[in-house]
Amino acid sequence: MVKSQLLIKALTASQFVYILSSTTSCSKSLKETNNLLFKFLWDNEGDKIKRTEMIADYQDGGQKMLDIIEFNKALKISWILKYISNDCKSKWKCFFDFHLFQVGAKLVFLGNLAPKDARKLYIKDDFIQELIELWTDLNYRDSFVSQANFSAGHKWNNSMIRIAGKMIFYKHWANAGVMQINDLMTSDSRIISYSCFKDKFCFPLSFLKFCGVTLAIRSVARSLKLTLPGEKILENVLLKLNSSKNQVKQLTKSLSTKSVLAQRKAKRNGLETVNSSMWKIWTGS
Repeated sequence: MVKSQLLIKALTASQFVYILSSTTSCSKSLKETNNLLFKFLWDNEGDKIKRTEMIADYQDGGQKMLDIIEFNKALKISWILKYISNDCKSKWKCFFDFHLFQVGAKLVFLGNLAPKDARKLYIKDDFIQELIELWTDLNYRDSFVSQANFSAGHKWNNSMIRIAGKMIFYKHWANAGVMQINDLMTSDSRIISYSCFKDKFCFPLSFLKFCGVTLAIRSVARSLKLTLPGEKILENVLLKLNSSKNQVKQLTKSLSTKSVLAQRKAKRNGLETVNSSMWKIWTGS
């Protein structure tokens, strides 16, 4: 088994590097290739040890057997890491920029894009589309440990921040340097005001768009049960207003009940007076 494993790692893997790293994947072909490798490993006698255990690291009791499916993912993820790195100055990045221009180029990978949203991007190049889908499977987060952790994320191509059910990307905002959620907050992590935001970034800005983005951020923070500074104060004010409304309702109800009782009593007294007068006329007294 050891000899077969060394042959697979030394000879077979090297043959796949160029093919897998530069072409789109076929899941059916990858599964068949993986099955062939394991058949070779066990001399076509069937798996004697679970594949998950064979693939595991040495420290976890495994043998670090090559899994062609995971190997393919690793090769493709390396493209993304080079693309988003500022240290890599390769000219092939222009190809990626061209196809990802409308969705923010690097911001597709820097955002918090969900796999279901990645499949809706419809990038014309199938290879880049596959890279995005692989990346979102690994990168997407739907929970955050703290408000600061959430605020440090990017707002563009973030599946959690939506307006009218859609992710947002405002190119002119991004060009002005508005990238992270922190950019819409003050130093004490409160949502920045419209006037302060305009003074800070100095670009033509729609008040409605600004309100839409800030409301979307507040909505996500509430859904994640992350209390932004100032939210607690607003909550207390709303509770007091709600309490005041309830008190007014109770007082109104009480007054209306008393009024109805008073009207009924007045009617009863009026009828008694009329009946008494009619009796006197009838009896002639």
